[in-house]
Amino acid sequence: MVELQAALDITDLDRAVDLAARLSGTVDRIEVGTPLILRHGVGAIAAVKAAAPDCVIVADCKTMDCGGVIVALAIEHGADGVIVQGAAPLTTVRAAAARAAELHGFVMVDDLGVRSLQRLADDISGLAVNHVIIHTGKDEQIHGATPAARLVEAAGIPWLPPLAVAGGIDAENLGEIVGVNNVDVVIVGQAIYGSEHPVSDADRIHRLLAEWTEQGRVSRVGNGV
Repeated sequence: MVELQAALDITDLDRAVDLAARLSGTVDRIEVGTPLILRHGVGAIAAVKAAAPDCVIVADCKTMDCGGVIVALAIEHGADGVIVQGAAPLTTVRAAAARAAELHGFVMVDDLGVRSLQRLADDISGLAVNHVIIHTGKDEQIHGATPAARLVEAAGIPWLPPLAVAGGIDAENLGEIVGVNNVDVVIVGQAIYGSEHPVSDADRIHRLLAEWTEQGRVSRVGNGV
């Protein structure tokens, strides 16, 4: 089944902890967002993990340097996985992936700022990268951009690791973004943490993904590294 990752891109730690506890059991993964980590440090990862111990916790460190050090810090504070930028030097991505494997964690590589997915695929071939995130950032979303076109491009590169997708996704546009594309993980932020009913809205998205997976409308892609 395609997994749902709720991204807590907020700065209020108490609210993030409350949301994590409430979302546990409804979503498959909880992402400790970059704003939360920047405001509160790696302690935010530990707090979210304590609130949702049965969830996979992903730390969005947006790592650009010191790959091994940052991955170790995040995993030692409760992260199961860490997000590293695809635009980082390849040595950083390699160090991050290697350290995560040593600590029994994983890395996801974010394509923000990556001009060529083909080159990214070539660069990370053979590395222990769990997912490449096809990501339309918030600043891009303001101008109407979505991940849809890049997902189509990514689907044509069969040796990419499995795909995750992020960027302005909600229950209304979910079908347009992932319904006809191959993804493993759907990352939803604002539509969950900004909702008056975050648990029920997350549950709706999760149920749609389950139904579409069963119907064959979404399936997995990549080399399964």
